[in-house]
Amino acid sequence: FPTFYWLSSRFLVKELSHLEAAGLIKELEERLQDDPALMAEYKQSHEDYVARRWAAMSQTTKDEIERLGFTDVFTKRGVGGIENWQQVRCLHTQYAHHLSSGNNAIGRILDEEYGIGRLIL
Repeated sequence: FPTFYWLSSRFLVKELSHLEAAGLIKELEERLQDDPALMAEYKQSHEDYVARRWAAMSQTTKDEIERLGFTDVFTKRGVGGIENWQQVRCLHTQYAHHLSSGNNAIGRILDEEYGIGRLIL
């Protein structure tokens, strides 16, 4: 929560689960710390995610979120609801955002370096 994009392909879910189990999230977080350009691209991924999620809501929904005091949850938490945009949470949500928007640094890496896109039928 508040996840906006979900993967429905069991093949993608399985492959990304294997990569997570192999420690890829930690490796990606290290790369982000070592590469300012990648970190900037990753931050932009979160900004895009937040903007798309907020834009998809009706004004009535936004008003209710604001009334309940949850505005920051929806306007400041990025991909997969993560608060710290220097960390990677869940390759599945990163890749779902990538497929939906074409604008996710982690999804790009998963395609370019791990060939995840080849699993899309």
